[in-house]
Amino acid sequence: LLILAGPGSGKTRVIAHRIAYLVAEQHVHPRQILAVTFTNKAAREMRDRVFGLVGQERAQDITLGTFHSVCARTLRIDGEQIGIPRTFTVYDSADQIAAVKQAMADLALDSRRISPRAVLSAISRAKSELQGPSQFAALVADYFQEVTSRVFIRYQETLERNSALDFDDLLNKTVELFQERQEVLEKYAQRYLHVHIDEFQDTNVAQYVLAKQWASRHRNICVVGDPDQSIYTWRAADIRNILNFENDYPDATVIILDQNYRSTQAILDSAHSVIAVNKQRKEKNLWTENGTGSSIVVHEAHDEEDEAAFIAEEVQRLTKTVGAPHAAPLSYRDFAVMYRTNAQSRPLEEEFIRRNIPYRLVGGTRFYERREVKDLLAYLRLVHNPFDSVALMRVINVPPRGIGARTLAELTRWSGERSIPVYAALQLIAAAEGESVSLAGQAGGDAEGDPLEYEPSPTAPLPLAGEGRPSGRGEGVAHPFQKRSAGALLRFLGLLNELIAASRSDQTPAPPGASLSGLLDTIVERTGYREYLLGEDDNTPLVGEERWDNVQELRAVAAQYDEVKPEHALPSILEDAALITDVDEYDQDADAVTLITLHAAKGLEFGVVFIAGLEEGLLPHMRSLESGDPAQLEEERRLNVQELRAVAAQYDEVKPEHALPSILEDAALITDVDEYDQDADAVTLITLHAAKGLEFGVVFIAGLEEGLLPHMRSLESGDPAQLEEERRLCYVGMTRAKDHLYLVRAFRRSFAQAGAGPGGGHNPPSRFLADIPPDLTTQRERVASPTLWPTRHRFGAQTARPVGAPLAAPEHEARVATAETYSAGDHVRHPKFGDGIVVSCQPSGVDYQVVVAFQG
Repeated sequence: LLILAGPGSGKTRVIAHRIAYLVAEQHVHPRQILAVTFTNKAAREMRDRVFGLVGQERAQDITLGTFHSVCARTLRIDGEQIGIPRTFTVYDSADQIAAVKQAMADLALDSRRISPRAVLSAISRAKSELQGPSQFAALVADYFQEVTSRVFIRYQETLERNSALDFDDLLNKTVELFQERQEVLEKYAQRYLHVHIDEFQDTNVAQYVLAKQWASRHRNICVVGDPDQSIYTWRAADIRNILNFENDYPDATVIILDQNYRSTQAILDSAHSVIAVNKQRKEKNLWTENGTGSSIVVHEAHDEEDEAAFIAEEVQRLTKTVGAPHAAPLSYRDFAVMYRTNAQSRPLEEEFIRRNIPYRLVGGTRFYERREVKDLLAYLRLVHNPFDSVALMRVINVPPRGIGARTLAELTRWSGERSIPVYAALQLIAAAEGESVSLAGQAGGDAEGDPLEYEPSPTAPLPLAGEGRPSGRGEGVAHPFQKRSAGALLRFLGLLNELIAASRSDQTPAPPGASLSGLLDTIVERTGYREYLLGEDDNTPLVGEERWDNVQELRAVAAQYDEVKPEHALPSILEDAALITDVDEYDQDADAVTLITLHAAKGLEFGVVFIAGLEEGLLPHMRSLESGDPAQLEEERRLNVQELRAVAAQYDEVKPEHALPSILEDAALITDVDEYDQDADAVTLITLHAAKGLEFGVVFIAGLEEGLLPHMRSLESGDPAQLEEERRLCYVGMTRAKDHLYLVRAFRRSFAQAGAGPGGGHNPPSRFLADIPPDLTTQRERVASPTLWPTRHRFGAQTARPVGAPLAAPEHEARVATAETYSAGDHVRHPKFGDGIVVSCQPSGVDYQVVVAFQG
């Protein structure tokens, strides 16, 4: 079954009702149903709907989650059959880039000349296409690929040595498991009588293969998606998966959901006029019973500052008036500002701050990326998997315990030479010192049933004969550390083993750290982390308290897992945290204007939408200018420490053996959207990519300029497919709007290429604007503007031009006038003072002074 679901057509409701029908009417056992989404937010929404339809007790056995969470669960159960330990750690984006940087350092590669992020992106794409290091090496065609191949090998060795998987491994290792263990594939394929895949247009090769494997036994597969909303090619998504679905399943039924419940007809028609130009699509005409609605507002600002001022003025105007004849005055939460790149948020943030407009920046420093949160998650990861060297190196000296940078560098080198995890290296040091440290942190041998024995690969040399870990006698062991350094390292090893012992739930009575939130409390107490935060030299008392608040919030999250079986709780929270996305964090009830990129806006809707930057160079984009605002980092640490503890407390009801892995998986799998607070009363600032899956009453899309939207990369590539994706991105942004849509561009933009456009330095409007019929739009000027926009018409005359047509250079020049621009007797129009006549134009320093006589 192929369901082509247009934006706002209620696809989540359709899937939920289909699942409920299977359970209630067809008497399909819930455990025979699999439903896979792309974000935790979508999974939660679907789960809530299904629970509401058939009841939580009946529906709790349904396998429902993201690709990554479902695969992580599978590997926890059956991954050992291909050598994956159940205690594996999920590396989030920061862990992955750290591992790549370390691999490059080991290979003496200069990260200033070769971008580690570019290397990681290439590795990720290869994995998404089910290529391992050897397959990738066989296809090397240039120097960058050759470097990537070398790093790929070392990076994968690091993951395996640390018992870790990255996001891509969760998928391709599950594919590998099914391919190599036919009985495992048969178990899952036999179990899942009905398979549902949401957002099928965004699947990559690995996800496509997984879908076919899950449905291989019964072939009851229902995929839902929209080729017009495929915007993740850069993440290896393949639009052909949905376009060719009927070729793979010739007997498939196709259903088109073309009634839109979100937007007005004017918004739908304007969006359709943009997307209809594409060739790679399946035609559908969306309709709605919401009425025609207001025209699409098109605004041309002078520059990005003027663009931000216009948007802010409209937000203020609409929050003081009624948004529609039957509606109440709009709240800030009804607004979203979407843009192609994160760099475009800066003038918007400054303008909103100046006008005291509350806003939230989606995709800034996320909760699970805040330093104090990552520190405590690293401790949880170590308790779950002490061989996780990335986590260990993060906290081995946090709080400071006298282990210097030189000691850490030597520890990394020494363990790397032996191809062993750092934890195993610490055990060797303990053996050499005659202080074999048990799990309880006491000298004298291993705890009974100790599960932490390190089994090296056949090629990993260890300086101990016949054993994979230290014997405690110190025989044959030599290490390069001075007594003081070795003592500091061993004290940390003892602390870590104490925490591992505290996490065990098989003791009677259960230790204080048996629950996940209790374990987090134990970590904070025994490490002195609270005192460290509050007393850190770099922290003011306020900053320290704010960071402690984040820890409390994490504890609250952890407490949510306390009802989960202990052996599942810790990996679950770690995977959830690693896989969370921007949209999963979006809070649509927050009363704030939303600033968001077009990519991030997919899946959202707003009453009023402004699309800013509709200029050639912006939409399409000129270049990738994605950079976070460093000023946001410190502010977004507010309340972090207490929040972290609160997160952990959410796992307190989960069985101890499940709580710790649960919170670790949740933290690893969480994304920006998972943290989006839709209840916050603030305008949302968000990229177009991040906005997918959201909706707002009012949407502004900024930067509709050639080179920005569509992006310059797509224009310079000469690849029609890339330009089609930019058009789909614009379509996604436009269809986030429920009631009002604004398409905004700047005549000039500070980071645009000088002279890029045909107007002699100004930005040509995006070609997407020209696709919209003029009768669907209305031009809107600022209520008040300091800018003098010269015109060449008589009083009362109107110069008509298509919406997307660039202004002639003599009619709209730069804000700074020149003698050639204005002459005495010229007729001009000012947005505030109206029509006037130029009296004189005289030089004034480096500028010109223009005197105008206005009517009245």
